Amino acid sequence: MRTGMETVRMGILIRTANRIPMDILTRMYMATLTAIVMGTATVIAQPR
Repeated sequence: MRTGMETVRMGILIRTANRIPMDILTRMYMATLTAIVMGTATVIAQPR
């Protein structure tokens, strides 16, 4: 259930990041943050 909201938030976040010119370092940080959120969501979605 949370994964949907997270995906929407990330989509908005990515769009905002693309609109606003940023430094490469900031984009790298955003990409890493997105990857961590995606990984966490995937782990939560798949019960072990």
